[in-house]
This record gives sequence, C-alpha cells and structure tokens, in this order.
Amino acid sequence: MAKNNSSVEIPTDVPKKKDIEENIAPECVQNEILEQYDIFSNAYASSDNLSFVDSEEDTSSKNLDDSKNKNILSLTVHNIINVYPNNERNREFKKYKQKKIEEKKKKEYEEEREIIEKKKKIYEEKRQKKLEIYKIEKKKKKLIEKQKYNKENIEYNYLMILNYFEYLMQNGKHKDIYFSFYDMYISPMRLYYFANASVDQIYYLDLSRKWMSDNYISIILELCSRKKIKILNLSYNKITFNGLELFSKFLSDNKTLFCLNLENNDLTNKGKNVDEMNKLFESLKNNKGIKMLNLSNTNMNKSNGDMLYEMLEANKSIIEMNFENSDFTREQNCKIINYLIRNKKIWLKQADIEKEENDKMEKEESYMRAYYMSVESSIIEIENRENRRNLNKMIYIDMWREEIKQKELKEEAILESLEKEHEHRIKHYRKKKKKKK
Repeated sequence: MAKNNSSVEIPTDVPKKKDIEENIAPECVQNEILEQYDIFSNAYASSDNLSFVDSEEDTSSKNLDDSKNKNILSLTVHNIINVYPNNERNREFKKYKQKKIEEKKKKEYEEEREIIEKKKKIYEEKRQKKLEIYKIEKKKKKLIEKQKYNKENIEYNYLMILNYFEYLMQNGKHKDIYFSFYDMYISPMRLYYFANASVDQIYYLDLSRKWMSDNYISIILELCSRKKIKILNLSYNKITFNGLELFSKFLSDNKTLFCLNLENNDLTNKGKNVDEMNKLFESLKNNKGIKMLNLSNTNMNKSNGDMLYEMLEANKSIIEMNFENSDFTREQNCKIINYLIRNKKIWLKQADIEKEENDKMEKEESYMRAYYMSVESSIIEIENRENRRNLNKMIYIDMWREEIKQKELKEEAILESLEKEHEHRIKHYRKKKKKKK
C-alpha cells in the first residue's frame, strides 16, 4: 500500500536526469499495460467534455468504487496524467478524441443535409405538379369565358358602353374622351352605334390596323363631325384613292380635326391615280384647323409634290408633316421643308405672343385678386372695429345697469331701515303714554 500511495502523490520538484533514467523502464511497462487493456478508450468513453485533465480525479474515484479488478489500472492512469500532464501520449489521445468528435459532427451534419435536400426535392416536385394543374385549370376557365362571350349578344356590349357614356355626360366627364377600337372587330353597324352615342366630344379616335376599305369612310367622317374628334388615326388600312373624295369634302368644312394620320394606305394606286390626292391638297389650302398630317408610304408622285408645296405655300397652319417614301424630287423636298419651317416659326411667334398676353392677363388677374383681397381685408377690419365698439358699449351699458341696480338696492335697504326705526319709535312713544296714564 505504501508503494501505491507513493505512486499517487504528485511530485512538486522537477526530476533530475538520474531519476528520469530510472523511470524509463516502468513507463514502458505501463504503456504495454495500457495498450493491452485499452485504458484510454474505456476510461474516457463516457466523458462529454474535452477537459480530461481536470476531471480525472472524479472518474478515478468512481472506478475504484465500481470494480476492484481495474483499481490498479485506474491508479496508473491517474498517476501518468497527474505526474506527466504534458506527455505526448496524452496529447495524441486528446487529438484523437477531438478528431472522433469532429467526424461524428460532420456525419450528423451531412445526414441532416441529405434529409433536407430530399425534403426540398419532394416539395419542389409537389409544387410543380400543383402549378401544372393550376395552369391547365386556368386555360380551361379562359376558354369557357371566351365561349360564353361569343355566345352572348354583341350588341349588349355596345349598349353597356353607351350607358357608360351617358354616365359620363351626366357627371360632366365627357370632355377629352380617348377611344380606341384596337381590340374590337369593326363593322359599319358598330360605328353607327358610336355615332349615335350621347357624347359631345371625343378627343382621339384610333382605327388603325383594321383593314378597313373605302366603305367605312363615310361613317367614320360622320362620327368625326358629330363627336368633334380632334385626332383621327386611320393608318395601316385599305383606303384607296376612291375614298379621298369624301376626305376632301370633309376637310373643306370641318374645323375641329387638327391631326390626320393616313400612313400606309395606297392613296394613289401606286402612282397611277394622282388626281384625287391633288384635290385633297386643294381642299387643305383654306383649312386652318389641321396642324399635323401624316402621308408616309402612300405612293405619292412628283405631281403630288408640286401640289403639296403649293398647298403649304397657301396654308400657314400645318406645322408637322410626314411624307416618307414618296417619289419627290430634291427641289420639291427642299421647298416642302422650307414651308414647314416657316409655318413652325409663325406658330412659335403666335405662341410667344399668346404666352405674353396670357402672362399679362395673369398679372392683371393677380393684381385684381390682390386688390379684392385688400378691399375685403379692409372691410373685415372695419366690421371688426364696429363689432368691438358695440361690444364695448354693451359692456359699459351692462356695468351701468349693474351700478343702478346696486344703488336701487341700497336705497331700498335704507328706506326699509328708516321705516323700521319709525315704527319702533312710534311703539316706544305709545308705551310711554300708557305708563304715564
């Protein structure tokens, strides 16, 4: 037992070289014993913390109580760790244990990650199936709605639009209405419905890309004259030179339309029938309403160019014009551009003059408003003064009335006191007379 106790105690002094040489043999024996019994793996298998050196005394005491056979081995382990806390074998054991713990954590993390990825894949597959089902149902619903719309009466939709126009007219929202037939099939009957609608003014009417022929022009121009349309877009249709007669008659009288777009319409039958286009330009000579004109890709010829610059020479109201892809000469193009520049300058001068006049009017209005405001403020001040005076008078009158009341009350009190004294004296006098008798 003495030997065991000597082995358990921790030396305080550093061992000398001779002592180290003597201890080499027992260390080898102890290492063999540890390898045979695998002490390091069994002694610390249940420990969760990595601080092995601090918890060795507790583990050794438990092992001594549990089994007598492992008593010597646990003491040797305790002795080795306490005597040689910086032993290389202990360090290797710690590193080995840390590696095992890290490997376990990595395995657990990888397993969790695989489980999460599997769940994600399952969720995405379910989601894609649901999306496909939803798309199919949506397409079916759209087809059903289209079929229902086609089965219904087409005139009902136009009657609803007319009711909406009536609502706008009643509420004073009928000015500057924008209307487009872009998503609708055009027929003369439908245009007739809109011509008879209860709307005073439509600002912009878009009838482009409808493949309309010359049969529609009379109805369209009637609609323009009734509804006072300002911008008319008839580009990319099938209008020919036969329909220009109606346009020339309409433009000679109408003063509300200021923008006309006839782009990509074969108005000259590829340069063969030019007379109707020239008549259109003659009707525009005296028209001061139109300011923008688009005649690009209409197959105009040189004779049309001569009439066009003659029209621009007489008409000073057209500011913008598009005549792309027209068979004009260079001189004709220069003349047309010069006349357009002249008209633009005139328009800018008129705009500046109107702006100056508007500025003057605004200044005069601002002065008049300031004058009216000053007059109103002075009137209000006078009224306030009069009201204050009246209030002061009323206050003084109330004070005088209160003073008069107080005086009257005092006089009444004095009179009552005098009457009481008089009565008291009379009574006293009568008593004296009775006593004398």
